[in-house]
Amino acid sequence: MKKSKMRPLFKPSISSHVSAVILSLAILGGYQANAQILTNGSFETNTAGITPGNIGAVSSATLTGWTVTGDGNWYMSTGSGFGTAENGSFYLNVSNFDVSQSFAVLGGNSYTVTFSEALRSDWNGITNSTVVSSISLSSGTASGTVTLNASNNVAIGSGVLPTNWQEFSFTFTPSENATATLNFSTGSDLGFAVIDNVSVVPEPAAWVLLIFGMGSVLILRKRRQTA
Repeated sequence: MKKSKMRPLFKPSISSHVSAVILSLAILGGYQANAQILTNGSFETNTAGITPGNIGAVSSATLTGWTVTGDGNWYMSTGSGFGTAENGSFYLNVSNFDVSQSFAVLGGNSYTVTFSEALRSDWNGITNSTVVSSISLSSGTASGTVTLNASNNVAIGSGVLPTNWQEFSFTFTPSENATATLNFSTGSDLGFAVIDNVSVVPEPAAWVLLIFGMGSVLILRKRRQTA
């Protein structure tokens, strides 16, 4: 007497696998959109008592999450008469000083740095400013871009800025686990340069493995059906 084979209650179709891939990618996309690893990237938090509509000086002790060095560390806000923030209420002057923040990175994983830069064209008639954004590592090396000269140009007589925000971004990949430091400084053009909306977002390498794995399942499934 032959034994009857039990059929599975649910036989997954190719379309169900495709749906799983799409759902997984959507989840990973949501992860990436919310994976900002910097603290206070839009400079909205300070302990110096500076409120929206005002300006003031900040330091490493009062600008949450950031290390500030040098002179000219002015903290600006929308409504203070010095332009409008690109995101939120506050932005930061980086003319004549550096600001930096350190964070942990994983070897082999890529990270995208994004920030906005602007300047005031009425500051001593200067029409060009360059903010130098750079990445340094505590160990190992980094491939991709580690230094970006972000230049912003405006015409004389444009009025009190910043309202001419421009977004810049670059991607780097560390060779090993390390501590990375993102630094902003003023380049050779000493205009009234300001930055806002800084983010560092890891590009999850897991999605490559996910697509490869799900693709392999689909191929094996198709072969079994045609065998």
